[in-house]
Amino acid sequence: MAARARADYVQDLANQLGGDLLSVVDGRGGWPSLCKIRVGEKWENVALHVGRIGLSKRGRDDVERRFQNPLLIGVLYGDGGKINAIAGMDAVPRLGKSTRFSLFLPLEGLQKVPLAGWVEHVSSRGERIHLFRPELLPVFAGIEDPSAPMPELEEIVEASGLGGGPEEAEERARRAALRAVRRSGFGRRVVDAYGGVCAMCGLDEGLVEGAHIYPVQAPGSVDELWNGIALCANHHRAFDLHRVFVAPADLRVHFHPDLVRAAETGGAACKALIATARVKLALPAAKSAAPKPDMFAKRYEYFAESYSWAA
Repeated sequence: MAARARADYVQDLANQLGGDLLSVVDGRGGWPSLCKIRVGEKWENVALHVGRIGLSKRGRDDVERRFQNPLLIGVLYGDGGKINAIAGMDAVPRLGKSTRFSLFLPLEGLQKVPLAGWVEHVSSRGERIHLFRPELLPVFAGIEDPSAPMPELEEIVEASGLGGGPEEAEERARRAALRAVRRSGFGRRVVDAYGGVCAMCGLDEGLVEGAHIYPVQAPGSVDELWNGIALCANHHRAFDLHRVFVAPADLRVHFHPDLVRAAETGGAACKALIATARVKLALPAAKSAAPKPDMFAKRYEYFAESYSWAA
């Protein structure tokens, strides 16, 4: 492919994705191009540095490809001028650096993208690079920290039937992956708000996760801190399986009768799960991050059958 301006690559990407996903507001010669991208139900403003992924040119063309500074998104063209894969990385470590650099990408990983949908790669410098199909660009745009591992994206996209599937599979994959991205970014903020401590038992040591109260897949769910609580893995699992009920009025913690019976009849694990729990949910330091009672009420309405035991 002949040399082209950076803005041409951005326009190619916009043309291929269509105006319902990506539109170029101001090409600016591609340095960067100002665009709007639809992430879920919202349109976000983005500045895109896009360049072409080319040959390695260091005697390793049989196993790798390369894209160069300051390109934070690389596009790999296939037959007929169609973009087959995108490589995206975190821009922050490169901000303010004037020296050129090259990122070398595994050819095997790029070749997996059309069917797998999403592949993660860590460079020799420790930089995490996401390789994905063009229609998943909104998912990459939604990731708060591209340097953090997100192995679940590979599993979610593959399970969606995206590879070789019908057009509706593309939207299904986007929605499923965006939910995972939302959970990941939201979870980190919630854990920080609670000081890294489980709101039910006080466990910390990096073993705490952030959970939505009114779930991410529910209509109108929001990623506000007051719609989240920090929980250790065990209490998070019990919460997700509707085995824990937090009363909206006073935030008292109640366990499913089956767990209580198991604890009373000698189930050591269940006994520990209940014994270590606080009587009432602990609150974060900032009042603005405290869970809103109506989030619990909406959760119980959404999962009405699963919480019939708490009625």
